[in-house]
Amino acid sequence: MIRIDENKVNAIKLKIKDSFGQTVATLDKVQDQVIKDPLEFADLGFLDQDIVDTGRLHNSKIVETIDEGNLVSVRYVWNPIDPEDGRAYAGDVLVGFTSYAGNFVPGRDWPNRAAEKLNTYAFFVETLKADF
Repeated sequence: MIRIDENKVNAIKLKIKDSFGQTVATLDKVQDQVIKDPLEFADLGFLDQDIVDTGRLHNSKIVETIDEGNLVSVRYVWNPIDPEDGRAYAGDVLVGFTSYAGNFVPGRDWPNRAAEKLNTYAFFVETLKADF
């Protein structure tokens, strides 16, 4: 018969959730840095131009953590509204849009850029290893 120490299993689960929490908190900070960095999207032709604009995009971020026992996930939502036309414009910034002047403005995928910069999986693994 194999005996499993339930206390040790629960301690490991707690460390995993803690590492996940540290990863989410760090990704949150990196997302803010990506949004605010005026040179982050220089590779797309945006020089000295961050995506803060009025601050509505940056300030609209909502982070939802869903904890369902052994499954924990996080969801980021940005939903700023333009007060002039009522349009939710996070999607435009993310995938690109045509300006009022008829020029195409490329999208700036800040969520994935931040995840790549942090390398979320490696960060999670390293914070988890630090607990053992």
